[in-house]
Amino acid sequence: MINGLDIERFRTTMAAVENDHTKGKAALRADSRWVSGTKNEISVRRFPAFTTDEPKNMGGENAAPNPMEYLIGAAAGCCSIGFELQAAQAGVKLEQFEISARGGIDMAKLFGMEDGYGGLDNLVLTIKVKADADLPTLQNFADRSAATSPVLNSLKARAKVVVEKI
Repeated sequence: MINGLDIERFRTTMAAVENDHTKGKAALRADSRWVSGTKNEISVRRFPAFTTDEPKNMGGENAAPNPMEYLIGAAAGCCSIGFELQAAQAGVKLEQFEISARGGIDMAKLFGMEDGYGGLDNLVLTIKVKADADLPTLQNFADRSAATSPVLNSLKARAKVVVEKI
């Protein structure tokens, strides 16, 4: 264990995937159930459901983060995990680690008032870390984490989305 991570279990998983790439495939699923207004409950695996809502100026009750806030949270969380796993694999002990994510959307484009992309734009991740490694090593962890993050790669590629007929 290093930094609270069971690195040996992780290495066992990596070795299994290296020996058989089909073991690296994962199917993901989330189910959303409308509650009222713009409030929805989202279920993932067997975890307690979490709620999404919109701010009052968007018609919601401001009772929970909106989906875009969860998305940038997912970006920060995914990069965090990548960084933390790399540090643990390298034997680097983390004393403090934080990632702040910020971005925006253009509502005129979102509402179709202007042409263009109405999704998340200009995502910026800011990392603060204290660890027993030098700055180039920590920067390498950050760069590799950003390059390999499934969440960031999905955002960069604008994943193919299919909406099945009702």
